[in-house]
Amino acid sequence: MTNNKQRTGVDILFDRFLELFLFHEGIPEELQEAYNIAKEVEKTAIIKAVNKGWNYHEDGFVSWMGEQYYEQIYGGNK
Repeated sequence: MTNNKQRTGVDILFDRFLELFLFHEGIPEELQEAYNIAKEVEKTAIIKAVNKGWNYHEDGFVSWMGEQYYEQIYGGNK
């Protein structure tokens, strides 16, 4: 089974960072924590943008649209 989900900018940057610095002993805890925070901030921004756009184009505001969009495009909390 292939994963058809798109990678976010944070994913691309983090993967490239790991390639460049070749962590042989595993990813440092501080780096993993920074990645997790960046992913959450990015996810929140995407969801807010989708919800704001949906609200702009529709009469009724549907707050779950951003979550659904994020899950479909990026695969949720990956």
